[in-house]
Amino acid sequence: MFESLHEARAAIEKHVAPEHVDNVLDVLIPAIGLKPGDPDETVRTGSRLGGVPDLPVGMEWPRPEPPTDPRDIAGRGHSSDEKMMLDHLSRNLPFAFVAQIDLAEAHALGEVAADLPDTGRLLFFYDFCVGPWENGARVAAVVWDTSPAEQTVAATMPDDLADAAAHGTGSFDAEVFHAPARPVTLFGGVTIPVETSNAPETEYVFEPGGLADVTDGVEDFWDEDECWDGWRHHQLLGTPVPLQSDPRDYIAGDGTDEEVSDWRLLFQLDIYNWDGGKYGDGDVYFLIRTADLAARHFDRVQAVYQQT
Repeated sequence: MFESLHEARAAIEKHVAPEHVDNVLDVLIPAIGLKPGDPDETVRTGSRLGGVPDLPVGMEWPRPEPPTDPRDIAGRGHSSDEKMMLDHLSRNLPFAFVAQIDLAEAHALGEVAADLPDTGRLLFFYDFCVGPWENGARVAAVVWDTSPAEQTVAATMPDDLADAAAHGTGSFDAEVFHAPARPVTLFGGVTIPVETSNAPETEYVFEPGGLADVTDGVEDFWDEDECWDGWRHHQLLGTPVPLQSDPRDYIAGDGTDEEVSDWRLLFQLDIYNWDGGKYGDGDVYFLIRTADLAARHFDRVQAVYQQT
């Protein structure tokens, strides 16, 4: 992601003839980026990665629903991993806390945040242990908390999650259950269409007669290094920036382009940047149907994991 159209234009101008710069700018996709700051500057109720969420007194930290067939999930990976996955699923630990987004801060960016609520906070949770083996609603939780900030407190991790975050579980190391808090600054940026995603919204860019046929250097711009660094993968709204194919395909299955496009990216997380490279790499995509986003049904979010 580029932090601004100005930054994107400077990158385009390195590869593309002046008469085509505006054509390339026109296909970039607006989204909200998250730029991490110094951990010591984390502000209560503010936007952040990691740490703990701010919750109203009495609100429980979410846990995943127990799976109906844990052996099926455990059997999706290497046979050597089956035992540790069964152990993890049997514990039914609370989700790891991923991020908190101050929606007033998001809306201060203008039109790019129009599809989000304008009050409260979005809280993202995920099961990093089972996520690589399971996509869908069970592995993630998104909470829209509208409590006034002064009525919230920094949540205390449930005892079993706190123990796992301190010592690991024997099957998984501690880092997968918690990341240190870091404040993030939200910004209105733009992302580059990705050809391998086959995203319905941007397929036209790569079809015969598209930009590559008329604009020398545009394919070099698609690979522009400056927009792919770790924290630049963190993203609210826009179109998913996949590490493999469009993550919405994993939810919509063999659906039509219209059915795939009906799923929206709510949040994309770069795991390596989230935990400082202690656990692993890959991105998590929190996806929501257009109608559910409009109706604020954040309990219907589904998550997809990808890695290179």
